[in-house]
Amino acid sequence: MNRILEIRDGCKTPLELFKSNAFEQYLNLYKKQFISELESREETDQKEEVLHKKDFVDKISPLIFIEIL
Repeated sequence: MNRILEIRDGCKTPLELFKSNAFEQYLNLYKKQFISELESREETDQKEEVLHKKDFVDKISPLIFIEIL
């Protein structure tokens, strides 16, 4: 992940941001990129850890951020 994407969706509160389509789109982009990087390490001694991280990252959703707030 060489660059950070900026979300501009006119949100006034963090809750509005986390519920926005823009946030969900960018979250999915980051997840896809991170999982891709993890997959490049699947055939190493860290395979179990990589599989665990992939499963964890795949389950992350905007609702998790809302619950944290």
